[in-house]
Amino acid sequence: MSTIEEDVVNGIDVETLNAAVDVIRENPDLGKFRFRARNRWIYGPHCATTIQDFWAGDEENTSRAMPFTLEADEPAVLMGFDNGPNAT
Repeated sequence: MSTIEEDVVNGIDVETLNAAVDVIRENPDLGKFRFRARNRWIYGPHCATTIQDFWAGDEENTSRAMPFTLEADEPAVLMGFDNGPNAT
């Protein structure tokens, strides 16, 4: 039985990455991405940002079943309610 050692560096399959780079070299439009974030003001400095859909590989990508929601706020000393970390 022979063993094939995978070329994985820092958790990245280098062979697959190089194949993707070659495909994008042949068709640069496939390398264009548009990420979207929607921000909703809640109250004072408290807001919530939702990230889900994006454009990738020359088409809309809807592979994320659930959005990521990030909340940001300020501590009370900065007139916030400490509902999340400072946005910066």
